[in-house]
Amino acid sequence: MAVLLVALAALVFDSSWFSVDGFSNPTSIHRLVSSSRNGKTTKLFAEAPQYQKFEGILQQAKCVGKGNYLLTIDYKDPVDGGKTKIEDYPEYEAGHVLALEIQPPCDDGKEEGESAESRDSLISSRMTTMTEKTKKDLENNDGWLRGPYTVSFGYGSNNGNQQSNNGFKILIKEVGYKSHVFATSKPGTPVLFGGKFKVPIAEGIRSAAEKITDENCGETKRVVLVSSGVGVGPCIGAVEELLASSSNSESIISIDLIASYRTLEEVSMPSTLETLQKKFKDGDDNCKKPNFHWKSIITSEEGRLSSKSPESLRDYLRSPSVINEKTNISALTNTHYHIIGNGQLVTEWKEGLAKAGVPSSRVTVEAYFNHSAKPDPSAIENIYEAVLKLENDNQATETSLEAAVSP
Repeated sequence: MAVLLVALAALVFDSSWFSVDGFSNPTSIHRLVSSSRNGKTTKLFAEAPQYQKFEGILQQAKCVGKGNYLLTIDYKDPVDGGKTKIEDYPEYEAGHVLALEIQPPCDDGKEEGESAESRDSLISSRMTTMTEKTKKDLENNDGWLRGPYTVSFGYGSNNGNQQSNNGFKILIKEVGYKSHVFATSKPGTPVLFGGKFKVPIAEGIRSAAEKITDENCGETKRVVLVSSGVGVGPCIGAVEELLASSSNSESIISIDLIASYRTLEEVSMPSTLETLQKKFKDGDDNCKKPNFHWKSIITSEEGRLSSKSPESLRDYLRSPSVINEKTNISALTNTHYHIIGNGQLVTEWKEGLAKAGVPSSRVTVEAYFNHSAKPDPSAIENIYEAVLKLENDNQATETSLEAAVSP
């Protein structure tokens, strides 16, 4: 098993293998995971590796934005009937992908006397009716719904002010039957999970920084994360990890998140983001923590981020962080970009950044859905021009700083 998982870890840098529930790619998603139950292997998707199943408890499904739910999963302690010791459970970080399973309730989670209007979930026929594909997979998996999900936070329930590592959190979008079951299940509902796929975001950023050998590439001084929809969840978790681990020995000065949502009501976890921004917006001179800022874009009102003019997009990319005036940050050689969410958005940014001259090692991505959508050439051009404009601004700043210190 260990050899299999190590081999898998080397393969899953291709983010097209993964999808969030409800946004599956018919071609690529069929290769993710299979399960072993009672000595018999049942495939979740064709040509899939196996994963060991662990028992967990769904402690909470909290609505954190219209149709968006943050699932808190705790490991099942042996004293509570679990069969595995806590120390044997995997440790997750933001960006890991796992398989998560749950049994559908006989009453679809609706309590007696409860009206649809009294719940936050988006009730519709497609959310309360299983597709034939789901029914077939349910039968093949002993009555458990299952699917791949990206970890947002590598900890479960809070114990007072202390975060417990004995669990994890996942941000999902309620778009179909399976996600509806997760969103409406009661606290204490048993779940199964397993697998530890893909490189977590923070680790990928640190690894890329260590692997930079091109003499034209300096240290990673800035991280820019661009997300759409529930892709913001893993980004927030990764930001927490980067802020917690950054020290005097690390070079990251600024972390900026640009989160895209379809409507204002869908903005997820704004209070968490505001708390992080307030705490780290000017950095911490004592422990040299990076500063953090976030921006949101509402596509139904403002249009897609990549459809903005190069000048406007440049302004979105420009960090509002209060950075030491003696420091210059190149948009090409000192900045790491992580793009996560809509497949079209991911492709446009990946191609636009490459055209601008950002090294491929400075770009990490994960596409949730819409993998086959063709990128908009004008969007690629906008991103390319915006990054070059930002780089020209940085070079002008560097020139003025050099002039200021010249005798």
